[in-house]
Amino acid sequence: MFTFIKNKLLHKRWLNLCILIGIILLTGIFICGQLYMDAGLKRTLQKKFSDYMRTNNQNPGVVSVSAKYIYGEDTSINSAFFGEVEKIPPKIEQTMQLPVKSTIAYRASMKGLVKGTYEKDESVWKKYMEFAGMTDLEQHIDLISGTLFGEQSCEDDVIECVVSKHTLDTYGFILGEEITFAQVNRTNDRPLKFKIVGVFKEKSEDASEPEYYWVNPVSYYEDSIFVREDFFPLLMEQVNKEQLEVKTNFFVFFDYKAVEPSNINKLIQSAELINETGGELEKVKCSCAMLNSLKAYDAEDEKLCATMWILQVPMILLLLVFIYMVSKQMLELEQNEIAMLKSRGVSKGQVVQVYLFQSSLLALAGGILGIPLGYYLCIMLGSTNSFMNFVNRTSFQIDCSALRLIAYAVLAGIVSVAFITLPVIRYAKLSIIELKQNNKNNTQPVWRKFFLDFILFAISIYYWKVFSGQEDYIAQQVISGKGTNSILFLDSSIFMLGAGLISLRIIKILVQLFFLIFKKRLPAFLYAAFMQIMRTERKYIFTSTFMILTIAMGIFHANVAATINKNSEERIRYNLGTDFILQEKWKDNLIQVRKAKTDGKQLDVAYEEPDFTKYDALRDEVESITKVIIDDRVIINYNNRKYEGNRLMAIDTKEFGETAWMKDGVLDKHWYEYLNIISQEPDAILVSKNFQKKFNAKIGEQLVYTRQDVFNRETSVHKGIIRGFIDAWPGFYINEDTEKEGKSQYLIITNYAKIVYDSGITPYEVWIKTKGNTDCIYDYLENQGKQYIKTEDANVYVTENKNSALFQATNGFLTMSYMITLLLCTVGFLIFWILSIRQRELIFGIYRAMGISMKEIIGILITEHLFSSVLSILIGSIVGIISSELFVPLIGIAYSPEKHPLPLEIVNSGQEVMKILGNISVVLVVCIIVLGFIISKFKITQALLLGED
Repeated sequence: MFTFIKNKLLHKRWLNLCILIGIILLTGIFICGQLYMDAGLKRTLQKKFSDYMRTNNQNPGVVSVSAKYIYGEDTSINSAFFGEVEKIPPKIEQTMQLPVKSTIAYRASMKGLVKGTYEKDESVWKKYMEFAGMTDLEQHIDLISGTLFGEQSCEDDVIECVVSKHTLDTYGFILGEEITFAQVNRTNDRPLKFKIVGVFKEKSEDASEPEYYWVNPVSYYEDSIFVREDFFPLLMEQVNKEQLEVKTNFFVFFDYKAVEPSNINKLIQSAELINETGGELEKVKCSCAMLNSLKAYDAEDEKLCATMWILQVPMILLLLVFIYMVSKQMLELEQNEIAMLKSRGVSKGQVVQVYLFQSSLLALAGGILGIPLGYYLCIMLGSTNSFMNFVNRTSFQIDCSALRLIAYAVLAGIVSVAFITLPVIRYAKLSIIELKQNNKNNTQPVWRKFFLDFILFAISIYYWKVFSGQEDYIAQQVISGKGTNSILFLDSSIFMLGAGLISLRIIKILVQLFFLIFKKRLPAFLYAAFMQIMRTERKYIFTSTFMILTIAMGIFHANVAATINKNSEERIRYNLGTDFILQEKWKDNLIQVRKAKTDGKQLDVAYEEPDFTKYDALRDEVESITKVIIDDRVIINYNNRKYEGNRLMAIDTKEFGETAWMKDGVLDKHWYEYLNIISQEPDAILVSKNFQKKFNAKIGEQLVYTRQDVFNRETSVHKGIIRGFIDAWPGFYINEDTEKEGKSQYLIITNYAKIVYDSGITPYEVWIKTKGNTDCIYDYLENQGKQYIKTEDANVYVTENKNSALFQATNGFLTMSYMITLLLCTVGFLIFWILSIRQRELIFGIYRAMGISMKEIIGILITEHLFSSVLSILIGSIVGIISSELFVPLIGIAYSPEKHPLPLEIVNSGQEVMKILGNISVVLVVCIIVLGFIISKFKITQALLLGED
């Protein structure tokens, strides 16, 4: 039997090769999808943690436990209460079941009145401070001056301590000064005194692997006097307990990199349980930092998984259809052989068994070759930057066991075997007589007979109409994390398939009509060509369908990718406002202001402006630079009410117009005209349109607004005349969610010079429009050596967006889908025409014997190509363009669901369409060259003799 199957495989080696290619691709796609999904989910999860670190400057793996205890009759630090608190960190470790990197304890007394040795007015106690001990403090600080505390004894009258530079600056202490607590005494009525022996700052950490020891910044502990951690409990035994409050904070650092996407739900439950743990003990609070990140990921992973499955399914179905159609075509060639076996007593089951074994061998070979293909496809997927655009990018961390890979390959193999063997059942039933009768009937394809093309087309149009009226609902589903309805994505594929099949039906009618009109005028070779097309029209369906789908899906996918990439990039640039923003740390008197507040005095905040002329060195390498004051503490006074939390943007209109990024056509008139309006009148202001809608404000009204300092104290009052209302402006967009909640933020745009004149110089941002490259800016900043509190690069945000798992999956799967469709089309086209020409070798000999020249035979083939391949390309292009117009606006919502001042723009990428048509043209030329080579090898003399016979 094995020899028989081997001979069968070799006899139809080209068709079996097609099936093998289909199985390899199916296995590769299936494995690639699962590997990419796992890697993409893990990258998304780690990005959530990275975003948390960047936003909060805190380790996302930390769990904080805080407790307070007021001493009463119990005089022991190891009271039952604190004994229970000490048990919480081990319970947390057991609950989370993640590797623990470290546990840090911070214990402190309650804040009490203190004064220093060098206090001018010794009778006044005004400073409130606490003494504390912290785990491994010595290893995470850098001494600025002095030394660390030494060994201490309870007999010492003065206790050595260290303080942060923030403490020194805030309270005006000096190194070596003694600090005395007013209301806390030690045993024997000794005063509680500390001596500052060292001043420290936060230790610099490796930027690539920060430890985030300081859960709270060092400035948070400016009221703390640090003693040795092991001495703190001994000290507490000596103080007066009646009026002393003690607080304890534990920080348990888990290895967040060990979090796996598969454990998210369990971890969320554990984190929520930890947050409730404090409720068991009065005055105990627990907080898990990673909970919000886990919930944010949990809301997004469903969307990511759904998107990746939706993008995979059309490819998988296409490959299965390809395998089925090639298998069916091979069976049509072998139907006489099957009928002969049936006539010789072979049962239906035995016939099916032969093909089952044959398909299993192909599936085994396909699985072995498909596993490495899936791995490399996953790497390729991670390097896509846009549709058919690849970049050199750090690949995903692919982690998958060999057992899982084999399981995926086996699953793909089983499905392949089922689709290969399925058509056999029908042919295994037929005897030779039934086969001859069926061949005479020349039945239509099933899809044409039962009008499946019209049914598919009608279904797709129905769902398109349903979704077209539900844009807001679709957007809300995506925003809520439920993802996009899978039918929305699949509907476009159904539309292209239905429209393509209807087009094939129309082509058949057009060919018959053309032949009917011109058949008496056609030369012999064209007559023969049209007869061949009409008689064997069913055979052309296979290649024509794949060619239509290749072109249509290629154009559609190119437009989808171009639309989502361009719109997301434009929204990023709009939200930032320009190409690059930086803000230098200004010198100020905030320390003096805080000290004055402590002393009960009033002192205005003052700033020292850095030298702005230093940016002149950049002007030759960038387009333009401007100053922009952004203030989000503005109070609007309107209708005798105050509205806080509004934004003021003070600009130099000329420089701002040259520097800011704004898309044309968003406002009712060009935004330069609004700049011209406020440039001509110092008191003129522009106000966001949500203010006009809320209060029915009018142009020409006076608006009073007040600025506040960092302490939320009102500093300066301004008056402006409203000269325009805008609903879009660089760097500002209205948050629809907060609008619905009644928490509106209004924007006021005014002249920079006017604001500086009225309220003095205040920190501003430096906006830079680049020439496309920001390397010169980073080089400049590095050479300057200044401290910048803000650096934002639009290119970085665009790159991060393209590197996100969702966008990489979309661009990657769309690219891969097109490439696989193109490959299937090429292989199917080539194999079909090779088999067709070889089967017609005798007919060509007859044509030659009838007097038809070799050039005319080539003309027959060219005519067939024109009415199959060229028409298919034309139809595919039309179907792809129509699909883009219908479905891209809906699919675009899935990637940009939030309402935004920039409306979703549908991109019909002519360049990508030309690239796709160019690819198809190259494929056709190569195929024609191959076919020409095969024809040139024909033994036409023998065929001619056979034809004459």
